[in-house]
Amino acid sequence: MRTGLHSALAGLALAVLASSSMAQDIEKVHIKAVGATSTQNQYKLWEKPFFETVLPEKSGGQITADILASNEMGLQGAEVLKLLRMGVLDIMHGTVSYFAGEDPAFEGIDLAGLAGDIGTAREISGAYKPVLAEILEEKYNTKLLALAPISSLVYFCKPEVRSLADLKGKKVRVFNTSMADYVSAVGGANVNIPFAEVLPSMQRGVADCAITGTSSGNTARWWEVTDYLYTVNQGWAVNLLGANADFWNGMNDDTRAFLEAQFSELENNMWTQAELDIDDGVRCNVAEGACDFGIVAENPMKLSEPSEADLEEHRRIVAEVVVPAWAARADAETVRKWNETVGKVIGVTAGN
Repeated sequence: MRTGLHSALAGLALAVLASSSMAQDIEKVHIKAVGATSTQNQYKLWEKPFFETVLPEKSGGQITADILASNEMGLQGAEVLKLLRMGVLDIMHGTVSYFAGEDPAFEGIDLAGLAGDIGTAREISGAYKPVLAEILEEKYNTKLLALAPISSLVYFCKPEVRSLADLKGKKVRVFNTSMADYVSAVGGANVNIPFAEVLPSMQRGVADCAITGTSSGNTARWWEVTDYLYTVNQGWAVNLLGANADFWNGMNDDTRAFLEAQFSELENNMWTQAELDIDDGVRCNVAEGACDFGIVAENPMKLSEPSEADLEEHRRIVAEVVVPAWAARADAETVRKWNETVGKVIGVTAGN
């Protein structure tokens, strides 16, 4: 009995020492970070608490952070990667497809309409992650920490839209090139508007419809200026969290290992939230059923779901327009890597 007790106590002592040693091996670090838009659930429920509370608590106070939402800093989106590369920021959140102007390879993870469900979107993300990590490291001095979406991207429209055909002639807010290819294919006119400016722009009639996640449009109160929610999927707005490589490499091995484990957990939580937000966002926008994470629309929207004919046309547009157009913009090596990763997940080959 005494031997067993001594062994247990010795084991407990070793565990405490190991824990103490681990805490000592984490360096004292302060992080300057920029996050997603302040209205988005991913920022409010996960990102902001992660930097302000989770990291300090789990590191024993060794790691602290200041984080501001991108709109609070007056940023429109695409410039955050440059700010990170320059070392103005230590860690940043950015929508991957916003960086397509830098390199079409960024679009490859989230081509408009390619992944019809969140399970497929996650498979694509996991397959393409090493490709993005390599590009970010070699060209942008960035360490990729996490990838996660906001939710299923859909149409918020002021005029009546109940089918793909109804989008013909409509001015539609898009935020990446593959989305613009899709909208052009259905006869719509593309309007590029930063997320934070969509609501006032639609009030002025700059756009008839705008594409965003079911939940992010809800929490940004787009239901104040739109009446129809058309739910044909336009992608997932996959976002990345990345660190300036000089900042990252300046920390010791234990600190980096600790942070990688924490960001992996954050990534999982954000995927879970994105899945919850798909239907919750719809319910909040139409003011029917439980609205757990958003705002019950005071001007309830009318739900329009794609018909089987719409879905057939949707698949044709993705296969015959969206993927080929992207492959034409990308270089041969990027297309090869996409075919070996994303293409294998969905059974599609881009290019010749």
